[in-house]
Amino acid sequence: MTELALGIDIGTGSTKAGLVDGDGRLLSVGRRPHAIAEPRAGWSESDPDGWLTSTRAAIADAMAGFAGPGRPAIAAVGFSGQMHGVVLCDTALRPLRPAVLWSDRRAQPQLVALRDRFGPAGRARLANPVVAGMAGPTMAALSREEPSVVEGVAALLQPKDWVRQQLTGVVATDASDASATLLWDATDDRWWPTACEIFAVDPRWLPPILASDGSAGTVTDAGAARFGLAPGLPVAVGAADTPAALLGAGVGSGEAQLSTGTGGQLALLTGSPTVDPSAGTHLYRTADTTIGPPDRWYAMAAIQNAGIAIDWALGVLGLSPVEAGPAVAASPIGCNGVGFLPYLTGERTPHLNAGLCGSWIGLRPGTDRADLVRSVFEGVAFALADGLDALGRSRPLPGEVLLAGGGSIASWWRQMLADVLERPLVPHNATDASVRGAGLLAWSSIGRHIDPTSAVERQAPIVPAAADADGYRQARQRFQRALPASEIDV
Repeated sequence: MTELALGIDIGTGSTKAGLVDGDGRLLSVGRRPHAIAEPRAGWSESDPDGWLTSTRAAIADAMAGFAGPGRPAIAAVGFSGQMHGVVLCDTALRPLRPAVLWSDRRAQPQLVALRDRFGPAGRARLANPVVAGMAGPTMAALSREEPSVVEGVAALLQPKDWVRQQLTGVVATDASDASATLLWDATDDRWWPTACEIFAVDPRWLPPILASDGSAGTVTDAGAARFGLAPGLPVAVGAADTPAALLGAGVGSGEAQLSTGTGGQLALLTGSPTVDPSAGTHLYRTADTTIGPPDRWYAMAAIQNAGIAIDWALGVLGLSPVEAGPAVAASPIGCNGVGFLPYLTGERTPHLNAGLCGSWIGLRPGTDRADLVRSVFEGVAFALADGLDALGRSRPLPGEVLLAGGGSIASWWRQMLADVLERPLVPHNATDASVRGAGLLAWSSIGRHIDPTSAVERQAPIVPAAADADGYRQARQRFQRALPASEIDV
């Protein structure tokens, strides 16, 4: 019988479960989708019961996919999950309404008034911009729009914490999730009563803070039946998905990592809570654990429009992702004067403007599809570069950046990113890093402390092409000059 840890990641649109062996290797992963609803324009919700269904199915898939020696036996369970969400629970810990997700924008009309109530000193204690989609502003909006629902609240939980308590019955969270709610005081490193008051949150709703690899109890009989696991298994508290992924990818002290998906993230591990005076970047706690680097914080530039803009543009232009590479190669750097602003859903870092719109610029009679396609990838790369610059305004940046999912990213796209960011990119093989991170936390919770860098192989750096530097700089300057004309005040 092979002992394994089970890592579970409650994502925005799907749940993943993975089996991690005692050497830190991710051996099998199961994935199951769950629905996202948009009952009104700008709203983003999910049925928590759908998370339970997808979690059970993902666990079964991971177990079925195990191809190692012997029959798999789970030694411990760990969690990772989407950040910023709100699950409002009654006294029985049942959801009072659908969960509100990080992509929700219902709080947007209140943001200026909420932000002003903090004042400069208060905003410094938040150490983060006041933006829609985070738990604090979401609760302010729900208190105004659904007071009868809020009256019944007994607990306010993050997605991973609600699913985990369905497994163990223990209500808790960790600092990595708590620090991303806008209800956290980065100076005192705790829940902040002043923020709770401003966002209409009763502090009694907030769960206790435990270590990410601390114990959240064991699997109950009800939890075992619900998820298809054995009762009595130890369960770790877990961490938010980004810090779990940083742990699972073996990111070290002072290192930065770029990850691109629907959006894009640039995360930098740091030992102190240095506040960005421009409030354009985020600052959250890392996974609180006995494994991994000692850094307790990570700074993050959050880009909303990466894959979402690319997928939209390729769909409009009638190209598959495979066809994008030849099209990009058929147009020169700078796309014959065509540029693309990728802000289809507004933008966070560094603009903090939900009203930004996407657009093509510089179109002429000679513009062809190749120019349009290449401009989309250049525009996303320029937006990521703006995020990296914002991250570096208040903190020193490393000379190179790790690239998450490097092996699954087309070589020409990796090279363009290195050229535009003007830094070597170091791909690594830690796929599904948040699942692996959850599995490492599970092992650590029962005293088996695995080095996160084990089983993570880094590839040779992708070095920026010096010959292309001037062309990209000129194209990026044109991109930045076009940006103000696209802004819409909200």
